[in-house]
Amino acid sequence: MHKRLRGACLMLAALSVAACAGAARREHPIYWYDTATPAGFPEAVRSVTEDRASFEKETERFLTRLRMAAALKLFRQVLIASASIPGLFPPVMIPVETSGTILEEMHVDGSTTASMFIAPEIASVLPDQLRDLRGANIYVIANGQYGAATITTRLRATSIAKRGIQASLHSSTRGAVLATLALATRNDMHLNVTAIPDDYPFNGLFDLKPKRMHALFNFGADCAMRGELWTTPEGLLQRSFRASLTLPGSIPGCPGPH
Repeated sequence: MHKRLRGACLMLAALSVAACAGAARREHPIYWYDTATPAGFPEAVRSVTEDRASFEKETERFLTRLRMAAALKLFRQVLIASASIPGLFPPVMIPVETSGTILEEMHVDGSTTASMFIAPEIASVLPDQLRDLRGANIYVIANGQYGAATITTRLRATSIAKRGIQASLHSSTRGAVLATLALATRNDMHLNVTAIPDDYPFNGLFDLKPKRMHALFNFGADCAMRGELWTTPEGLLQRSFRASLTLPGSIPGCPGPH
């Protein structure tokens, strides 16, 4: 009797499990990860699916906005750091993560080590590293005048130090442009460069008066609007030579051909 009862109970249990498993297979919520709900689903289930899909889309949009905001903030930090001359402006601290630890890196004007970064140093040794960039365009903005301006310097420590920094930055910029030209030539790239014309009334990188800075910005924007902003390194040299022949007080021309 007990054996028959036990067998009946086991049979009922097996049938119950089979029935539950069959229903679960038909209604298991794997449709949450599908692009559309299968036909024949109850309206309540279809509504849940659509709400889940809408929630996931809104979440992705929100995360995208966060990533864009973080990228914009980082871009602004890099721009400010690129103008932070050591000793004159405070450095920009940018948080980074390394080996699971959050650190703050100190960033300053890149000319401390290199006036411009076009490609890693290994590219000059292994040119094949840039084979995918053959035919590309390189755009370089030289933050200053390309020609060597003749100016007087007072016999004071601050004046001499200021002039020394300007001369060092100027020489570094010219050398970096020539190095970039050599890199572009070896890799079949096109180098486009611009700089402040030598005949523009520019008082150096340390002239930070807002009125003069706005005037220089508007001058560059006007040259860009007229399509006369970009030229080649050879064009900069020719432009520098022409500027040496202009009379004082003449209206400066744009860096590019016109």
